[in-house]
This record gives sequence, structure tokens and C-alpha cells, in this order.
Amino acid sequence: MSHILEQATKETATLWVQNPIVLGPHSEPEPDLALLRPRDDFYKTAHPRAKDILLIIEVADSSLNYDRDIKLPLYARNGIAETWLIDGTLQNLTLCHEPTPDGYQQTTVPDDLTAISPLCFPEMRLDLSVLFE
Repeated sequence: MSHILEQATKETATLWVQNPIVLGPHSEPEPDLALLRPRDDFYKTAHPRAKDILLIIEVADSSLNYDRDIKLPLYARNGIAETWLIDGTLQNLTLCHEPTPDGYQQTTVPDDLTAISPLCFPEMRLDLSVLFE
């Protein structure tokens, strides 16, 4: 997954892999992947905050309940515009949009994974069908 995103975003976003993000004074979750707004220091002087995050991707198998029930609502409460949850067990992808204090208002599970576009890069078409081959 990280290779797909790295190739697709090149210099338009910073790929953040299993590193902390700051969502509050006592909250620094480590999403599996995050696309961040580019910054000159590449986030060497400070961890990214919610305003820096374009997309979060969680890859779940044994962590599915925690990712879905704890982390996704946390991301929504902090205004992260888009989160993807990849379920390795069921082999599906859940796209989460429209964050509110109560969670994401829009969630979809696309049938066709050959042309997925993140909100932050609507012109991008990612073939994520390779994730479940």
C-alpha cells in the first residue's frame, strides 16, 4: 500500500508510515499510513497535527475492532477529512468521509477497487485490487 501511495503522490504529499500524529495533549495515535500536507522540514521538527493530515489509512486484521471502534471515531472527532480502513480478513476497504464529533457520517465499501480516488486528490485513480490478490 505504501508503495502505491508513494508513487501516486510523489511531491504533492508526504507519506507518513507508522509514525505518531498529534491529536491532543494526551493523544498520539500511530496510523499505519497517512498522507500529509508537504512541509519544508518533512515533519522533523514536530509531529503532524490534524490540520496537516490529508488521508489516514488503517490496515486491520487482528486490530480491526480497535481500529474501527476507537481510532476511526478519534480521527473523526479531530476533523480528519478522510480515513480508509482496509480489512485484511474480509478483504474489503471502507472509505470514511464527513467527520463529526460523533464519527464519520459517510462510510462506503466499494465493490470495485480498481479506481479508488482520495478526496485530497480526486484526479488520482488507485488500483487497490492488488491488496487482496
